[in-house]
Amino acid sequence: MITIGQVAAYAGVSVRTVRYYHQRGLLAEPERDGSGYRRYGPQQVIDLVQITTLAAAGVPLARIRQLRTAEAAEFTQAINEIDYALSARITELTAARHRVRALTAGDRLYVPELIADYLDALRAAGASERYLRIERDLWMLAWAVEPDVVTARIRERSAGLADPAIRALLCDFDRAFDAEPSDPALEDIARRLVDLTVSRSGWDDSAFNGGSDFQALVRSAVCDQSPGWDKLQELARERFARLRPSDPGTSYNASLKPSCERTKPSRS
Repeated sequence: MITIGQVAAYAGVSVRTVRYYHQRGLLAEPERDGSGYRRYGPQQVIDLVQITTLAAAGVPLARIRQLRTAEAAEFTQAINEIDYALSARITELTAARHRVRALTAGDRLYVPELIADYLDALRAAGASERYLRIERDLWMLAWAVEPDVVTARIRERSAGLADPAIRALLCDFDRAFDAEPSDPALEDIARRLVDLTVSRSGWDDSAFNGGSDFQALVRSAVCDQSPGWDKLQELARERFARLRPSDPGTSYNASLKPSCERTKPSRS
């Protein structure tokens, strides 16, 4: 007769595991000697080896007792079922592993390659990581709501980054996130924002007012992120309304051509 420590060593498990199998009813508890210690015989060693072998093979503990007493046909069927369940679990874990490894892809994990390339171009143009995160989230939203128009918009935006005036405006708009609403530099940024928008898109007011449900959704996502940005949007809407002709089809006025001079908003 041997001790619990010895039987555990023979089976290659811990004493705690042997006790757990006792609690689960998988391994019968042996008689205790006069000192109150469990004493294990050959059958307990055999049973424990069988249990640990099945457990190591991936058999759920809840089914081990069934398999140890099953007839050959029942055993084969049960093993096939367990094998199928393990295969499905392996597939799930493999997919999860790929998703975890894809986390190293950064933005490319969340958006199509075309958008990720645009975000890389924004980064190269000097955009802050905060601004890039906001842009990424908005494009994720756009892709979910209007995937059919995102490609054209992204290509237009990417082409626009070749314009120094657009890059300068983008960086100043980015920095305006930290500006106080009273900062006078916001007036200049709002002017350039409206003038550049009108020069590229005409007098369509959807960029500043109204627009589709999606455009309203985007504006609501940006709203309240920054007092400086909120003030910029207010100033831009006011300027657009003041300059917009009664006939929206009126051609762009060259006098509105945005200045390339770069004015940076002061930080508080």
